[in-house]
Amino acid sequence: MSSLVQYGIGFLIFAHGWIHLVYVASSQGWFGPGEGWGWNGRSWLLSSVLEEQAILDLATVPFLLVALGFVGGAIGYIFFSDWWVPVLAGSAVLSAIMYVVMWDGRGTDLPAKGALGVLIDVGILVWLFVLT
Repeated sequence: MSSLVQYGIGFLIFAHGWIHLVYVASSQGWFGPGEGWGWNGRSWLLSSVLEEQAILDLATVPFLLVALGFVGGAIGYIFFSDWWVPVLAGSAVLSAIMYVVMWDGRGTDLPAKGALGVLIDVGILVWLFVLT
């Protein structure tokens, strides 16, 4: 039986995964990206070689995989599955890579551009490999 703490941690991981669906929706043009929203569709690494729409299209699949990984990993954690650690670790690593690659290179509004997400990803990795 899962404890209340385990449910709480699972919910936070689930919510972190859910946020990645916002990036998927934005990359598909369902809302954003724009100057008023944190992620604007430009990348410090890719904008010099790809058009904005190509960058948005390129971001869709990895962010969707990360979302599914966090949501699935949270469920696996809550229900004591034996596969949740590698799923969460892979999701956290890919998430951090995507946030760094998709960052626009500007130092403004960093929490909305993924800096907070990278900190959460690092926290998850520390929890997985140091604290458990």
